[in-house]
Amino acid sequence: MSAAAGKKSLAVTLLGIAVLGLGVIGLFDPPALQSVGRIAKALSFAPSEPEPLAFRCPPAYGTGAAVLFFTMGIGLLARRRWAWRAGRIVLPASLVSWPLGIAVLFGWQAVLAFPTLLGLIPVGVAAAFLFSRPWVREEFAVGKAGFSRLSRVLLAGLAGAVLLPLVFVVGVRIAAGAFQPHPFFVPPVREVVLSAEGEIAGYRRVDLPGFSFRLPWDFSVVDGVYRAPDEGWSVYLSHPEGRDKGWLMVSPWGDVGSLLRDGFGRFGYKSGHDIERAIHENRWSPLFAALRGALYPSEVIFPVESFDGERTRGFVTTAHYADQGRFSYWAAIYPKDGRSSVRNLTISSKERVSGKEVVYRVLSSVEFRGPSKGDAPRLHEEGRAALERGDIAEAQFKLMGAYLADPHTPEHGFLLAKAAARTGERGARLARRLANETLKAVPDHKGARELLKGLGPEDGEKP
Repeated sequence: MSAAAGKKSLAVTLLGIAVLGLGVIGLFDPPALQSVGRIAKALSFAPSEPEPLAFRCPPAYGTGAAVLFFTMGIGLLARRRWAWRAGRIVLPASLVSWPLGIAVLFGWQAVLAFPTLLGLIPVGVAAAFLFSRPWVREEFAVGKAGFSRLSRVLLAGLAGAVLLPLVFVVGVRIAAGAFQPHPFFVPPVREVVLSAEGEIAGYRRVDLPGFSFRLPWDFSVVDGVYRAPDEGWSVYLSHPEGRDKGWLMVSPWGDVGSLLRDGFGRFGYKSGHDIERAIHENRWSPLFAALRGALYPSEVIFPVESFDGERTRGFVTTAHYADQGRFSYWAAIYPKDGRSSVRNLTISSKERVSGKEVVYRVLSSVEFRGPSKGDAPRLHEEGRAALERGDIAEAQFKLMGAYLADPHTPEHGFLLAKAAARTGERGARLARRLANETLKAVPDHKGARELLKGLGPEDGEKP
C-alpha cells in the first residue's frame, strides 16, 4: 500500500481519531494512577495532614498524558511532521509502559477496567506498524534526514517521561525485594474449610449489633467497650486471671480495609475479600508487596490461611511474639451474602495449637446478625437479672449488647459499669469511664456518683 505525498490515507486518519479519543477519555475520566495517591495517603497514617505533593503527582501525570494524546491526535489528523516524530516514539512506548505498569501494580483485570489503558494496546500496535511504513513517512512529508539533533534530545526526554510508570514499578519492586520480608515469593495461602459445629462445652453465644459469635469462657472479662461516631464499635475481652493469660478483640476493619475497598474499587476487584486475597497471593506487584510489608510484622508465621464457612469467609494470620511468649491470630471476616460489612477478630494466646483451635471455633460460629436498638430494653432487663443472681459474665455480655445497640440511653452504660466494677481493676477502669459517661448525660445521676466514689481514684489520679 502506498500513498502520494499530501494524500491522507484512511489508516492514519483512523489512528489520529483513536489517539484523539484516548485523550478525550483521559481528560474526562480520572486517570488510573489517581488512586495511587489515595492509597499512599491512607498508608501514611496521617489523613488529617495536607496531602503531600508526591501524592498529587500521579493524577497530574495522568492528566498531562491525556493532554499529550489529545494534542497528538490533532497533529496526526492534520499530518504535522512533529506528530509523526512524536507518535512513533510515544505511542509504542505508551503501549509498553502504561498497560504493563498498571497490570503489574494491580493485575490485568485493572487494564480491562480502564478504557484508556485498554485502548492503548491496539493503538500502540497500530502506531508501531504504521510509522514503520515508508508511505506514511511520505504522507507526513518527512524527508530522509529524519530527526535533527535537537529533535532526538526532545523525543528521548519525552519517551523517558512516558516510560516513568514502568520505571516506577521496577524501582519499587527492587526496593521492596531489598527491604521487606517475603516481598514477592510469599508462600501460597493455605485453604481451610470451616465445619458447622453445634453447641460446644465451655462456650456461650454473644450477640452484639450486627455480629454474633460463640465465645469461650476463657474470655469472660469485658476490658473495653467503645462506640465510634460512625456507628462502628469495638470490644475487648480477656481471661479472668489477666490479659497475660489471653485476650480477644472484635473491631471494625481499620483504615487499611477501608482503603482496600475504596482505593481499589475501580481496578476490577469485585469485593474487599478479592483484594485481600490478591495482597496475600500476588507475587509480582510491588504495590501488593508494599501492602504486605505494612500489614505483616516480622513476627508473622507464613503461610496465611484462608477460611471458608457456611456464612463467612476470610483470612487468618498468625504471629509469634517470642519476647512476650505469646501467639496472636488476626482474622478478617467477610459475610458471604455480599454485604460490605467486615469484622476483625484478634485473639492472643500462650499456646499456638489451642489458640488456633479457639480461633476456628469462634469463626465457625460467626453470623453477621445481632440485636438492634429495639432489642436494647430486653437485653438490659436480662443483664439486670443476671447481675442480681451473681452471673457477672452473662450480665456483662447482655448489658454490652444493650449499650452498643443503644448507647444514648444512660442506664445501659450505668448498669454495664456496675457489672464491670465487680471484675477487678481492669473492669474498674471500664466502670469509671462508663460512670463518667452517665454523669455527662445525667449530671445528677446518684447511682453513678456513688459507684465512682466506691471505686476510688484510678492510679495516678488525685482523690
